[in-house]
Parts: sequence; C-alpha cells; structure tokens
Amino acid sequence: MTPRLTRLRSSWLLPAVLSTTAGAVDVIGFLALGGLFTAHITGNVVIVAAHYVTGGFSQIGPLLAVPVFMAVMGLVTLASRALARAGTLPLRPLLLLETVLLAGFLLLGVGFGRFDNADSSMAVLAGMLGVSAMATQKRRRTRQSPKPGTHDVPPHSRVRRRLCRRGRLGSQVRFLGTGAASRP
Repeated sequence: MTPRLTRLRSSWLLPAVLSTTAGAVDVIGFLALGGLFTAHITGNVVIVAAHYVTGGFSQIGPLLAVPVFMAVMGLVTLASRALARAGTLPLRPLLLLETVLLAGFLLLGVGFGRFDNADSSMAVLAGMLGVSAMATQKRRRTRQSPKPGTHDVPPHSRVRRRLCRRGRLGSQVRFLGTGAASRP
C-alpha cells in the first residue's frame, strides 16, 4: 500500500467513527432520557425555549446540558493546553477520556434500563456523562483542526467563503456572507 493511500484511509477513519459515535449517543440519549440531546446542545436550547414558551417544562436534563457542556469544554481546553505545554499530543488522552465517559454512559444505561423518570438522579447522571463525552469530542475535534482560525467556522461557511473569494457567487451573497463586496 502506498503512503498516500494509507494517509487517505487514516484521514477519514477517525472522523467517521467519531461522527457515528456522536449520532448513536445522541439517538440513544434522546430515546432513553426523555428527549435529552447529548451531542447536539443547540437542540436542548430549542427544547428548553419551546417548553418555556408553552409553560409545560420540568425536566432537569436539558436544563443542565448546556452549562455542563460548556464547563466540560472549558476544563478539557485547559487540560489540552497543559498537555500541549508538557510536550504531549492531546489526541490520545482526550480520546481516552471520551471513552471512559461513554463507558459510564453505557453502563448506567444498561444497568438501569430505560429510564421511566427522566428526572431521576441516575437518568440525569447518565445524561450528563453523555453530554460530557460529546463535549470532549467537540473540543478534541476543534483542537485538531488543520488550519488555525477555522475551527469555529462550519464547513459550509468555509465553502461559501472560498466561492465568494473566487467571484463565483453574486455580490448579494458576498455582502451577506463575508462583507467582501459593498451592498448593492
């Protein structure tokens, strides 16, 4: 096998496994924990807002998910920087941390089965382990981004910006997307 083929094969494998893991954890969390999104935190924000507007919300999991996600991302960022300063690449330790958190999520889910009460302490703990694992994965992905400064920009935005720079999109899109052209 040529080195280029090996590089190509290894470049897609980890993102594919992590994406599949995030999707599976999100579906399992949503079904087993009464509507808690573990991987897509914006979904929890929408659910909390919708229930707030209708006045019929009382689940603790989605309320805790956003602050837990942010706190774990902050802690993982600090740990990642400390590892990098010590001369260790943070990829393996972060993947190990994610694995441990996912194992806890799995063990609680299997041990207690489907949670009839999404507000029970075990259901909330399982949900926060899943949220923490996904926050670790998110932080790992953004820290391993190939181009500095692009990790917070979604891929579709990068494509749009590249097309705008090459002049293949109209001035209206350039105005809305990048500010590269003056408003028509």
